[in-house]
Amino acid sequence: MISSHPQIIRQGYGMTELSPATHITRMNKVVLGSCGALLPNIMCKIVDTTTGSSLPSNKSGEICVKGPMVALRMCTPACYQLMSLC
Repeated sequence: MISSHPQIIRQGYGMTELSPATHITRMNKVVLGSCGALLPNIMCKIVDTTTGSSLPSNKSGEICVKGPMVALRMCTPACYQLMSLC
């Protein structure tokens, strides 16, 4: 059966350890190459994997996420250290 309602596809970012997601595209603001805006109650930054220091926009690194949805038992000691830097 085909629905008469339009279907909306949105993009986001998440992983098992961050159940369910940390970023999602807004309905009225889609930016190519972006996984969307940060959801409420979450902090996120990109860090250098060698030094652990924060990186500026448009630089590659590791995502550091801090919030109530992070599954702590799945984090390694290095992950805990990065989260404390947020």
